[in-house]
Amino acid sequence: MKWADSWVIQTLKEQAVDADVRKAMRQARQGSGLKWDRFAHEAGFSRSHLRAVENGTRAVTADVARAYDRVLGTGAAFSEMVDGPQAAPPWNRQGT
Repeated sequence: MKWADSWVIQTLKEQAVDADVRKAMRQARQGSGLKWDRFAHEAGFSRSHLRAVENGTRAVTADVARAYDRVLGTGAAFSEMVDGPQAAPPWNRQGT
């Protein structure tokens, strides 16, 4: 097994991606102008849950990523960051 394939390296890579996703989610939400309560209501999650996701104390799940995409109208940008390009429905995939 190569060092680059080890679970430690994979975990570190995932954490770096998570940090980028969290930052992008926060910036998009703040840029939308929606207040926390309104955003959380439309997303279908509690405000405390979404704040914990953005702050890194809860995981960025596919469900949360899809909720951000839906509320913010970002297509499948966050879903693809979390699950890869096949996470988007066919009509939302880039290049199709």
